[in-house]
Amino acid sequence: MTGEKRSPLLPDVPALSDFVPSYDGVQLWFGLFGGRDLPAGADLMQRARFGFGLKPDQIYEAMSYSGTDINIKGLVGDLQKMKEYLALQGIAAGVGLEGSSFGTNFAHMLKSMANVNKLDDARGSEGRYVKDLLASKGVKFDFFDAAGQFAGFGKMVQELEKLKQFNPQQQERILKKLFDTEGGRPAAIFLKSGMQGFQDAIDKMDKQASLNDRVNESLGTLQNRWDALGGT
Repeated sequence: MTGEKRSPLLPDVPALSDFVPSYDGVQLWFGLFGGRDLPAGADLMQRARFGFGLKPDQIYEAMSYSGTDINIKGLVGDLQKMKEYLALQGIAAGVGLEGSSFGTNFAHMLKSMANVNKLDDARGSEGRYVKDLLASKGVKFDFFDAAGQFAGFGKMVQELEKLKQFNPQQQERILKKLFDTEGGRPAAIFLKSGMQGFQDAIDKMDKQASLNDRVNESLGTLQNRWDALGGT
């Protein structure tokens, strides 16, 4: 509490004057209220900040462009999926695809997934080339489950790994035809990182200090400073 005396509403919470007797008090204090997942979501964002250097405005920019498609695919409201999304964004940021550019390109990729197995003659000679190339290796993509629901980010990366049996030039032509130029950019990044890179990114987030730990560390530092100012 920032007042000179303890609040009658929270009698067990010490005031700053308990630690610094000469403290005159500030007559305003603030609280932050939100949904039950707000602290966990904030924790994931700060893990992405320290793990990948993603700034909050970059995360918001990306989500403003890709959020609708993520919502349509039923991926909102799940903290594990949020972690996986941030891991993907971190992977992309590591090679220069950041903020709104990532959001726009990833949204384009998500939109294109439903049609990746529909390479017919109507898509021209390049479409026939890619169709035959994939058929030569027996490659078909399963980005959706039996019920037609998006199978998740991990499954997405796993399916893209099927293209590792082709050479880089073939991969580029395939991705451009499947996802167009915009969607092909994040697809190429995720293909190169593979499941190992995806898991490494998730592990990197898990290894970061939690939001509570960082807050407690900051408060501990503040306490030390107050003690120093008070001559204790």
